[in-house]
Amino acid sequence: MTKLIFLDTETTSLDRRSRQCWDIGYIIREGNTEHTTQMFVYADLADADFTSLKIGGYYQRHPDPFRYGRLGQDGREDAVVSPKVAAGRIAQDFKDGIIIGAVPSFDEETLANLLHEHGLAPTWHYHLIDIESMAAGHLKARPPWNFDTLLAAFGLIYDERDRHTALGDAVMVKELYDAVMTQTEEGQKHGLDSD
Repeated sequence: MTKLIFLDTETTSLDRRSRQCWDIGYIIREGNTEHTTQMFVYADLADADFTSLKIGGYYQRHPDPFRYGRLGQDGREDAVVSPKVAAGRIAQDFKDGIIIGAVPSFDEETLANLLHEHGLAPTWHYHLIDIESMAAGHLKARPPWNFDTLLAAFGLIYDERDRHTALGDAVMVKELYDAVMTQTEEGQKHGLDSD
């Protein structure tokens, strides 16, 4: 049974040398079972890019009780995990899975760096699936393409409240993947060539 991991991360920067993830959202699908996870992670903001933090809503959404004097969204002080705890959980949850995302190389590289910093190696399959490329290929769209345009072509609309939240983005990746696969399967049932 193939393990699919619909993934997104929100990070402190776009710089591959210094970015850290502070919001990790993923949905693991194995057969007919799905498991959803969102983790807020402590991040050192010394090398952070204000624009990256603003886009992801760091200051509005990150429930760091030590920095902002409030508890996490569920009222527990452990609503934010350490990078070490996040790395261990990712290594365990992602074992042998295939990552699917919108530009998944960004998220995969960020998580691989997190694991390496804590003495762990990536445990997921090395093939990544970029849902934007997959959808664009299905539509025969020429690059560059826009995520919202791809969603609209499959009858999907992004809820603005969830945009640039790791779990919200992971959900949209999953919905687009399912829409592409449904159309592909329908075409095959009716003898249509996907070319």
